[in-house]
Amino acid sequence: MKKGKVFAESEGECTNQWLVGIDTVLENIEGMWTKAFESKGMSPVQLQVLGLSLSGVDAGHIKREIEEKMEKKYSHISKHTVAVNDSFGAVFTAFKKGGIAIIAGTGSNCQLVGSDLRQVGCGGWGHLLGDEGGAFSIAHRLVKAVFDDLDCLELSPYDTTPAQQLIWDYFGVDNQMDMMQFYYTKFTKSNIAGLTRIMATVSSIIFSLLCVKVLNWILC
Repeated sequence: MKKGKVFAESEGECTNQWLVGIDTVLENIEGMWTKAFESKGMSPVQLQVLGLSLSGVDAGHIKREIEEKMEKKYSHISKHTVAVNDSFGAVFTAFKKGGIAIIAGTGSNCQLVGSDLRQVGCGGWGHLLGDEGGAFSIAHRLVKAVFDDLDCLELSPYDTTPAQQLIWDYFGVDNQMDMMQFYYTKFTKSNIAGLTRIMATVSSIIFSLLCVKVLNWILC
């Protein structure tokens, strides 16, 4: 296996077509392609082949639509495009002939990819149907535990005050009602998921047994 060198890196907006749609995904990819070259002080150059390893490329017709739209509308980016699920990128970065990848980021996914490219998966159904072990599910579990305790719907065996303050501080609110915007009108999956990083950083400092319990949940 030949090893390449990283030419440039860039970051951009969401590339999961289930969340923002294929057209927006391709616009975001174009933005990152442009920024990558600009970071090297260069004008963008057409690539021979563009490999896309993306969340949300879970079916053949989605893969084909992305590849066809890239080659028709964004041919200035690359002559050819190959799109696969993000688990493929993880597997073939580590193994020559397939393997197992577990992705636990904003969401979660587990895929077995064989040497013949056939795959068997578990999870990866997004924040409404799955994503257990991903950052969104952890953060949401904490928010829900605090809300249920405040509503006396399901009382927590732990003091929720430190966790509640952590949530209020992270989102810049001081009550439950003001939280609604982040789950509905201003919903961004990655924004809610970001609470998990704060939980992991400060749980021992604020001594929140509830935070510790929620973090331990992903290991059980």
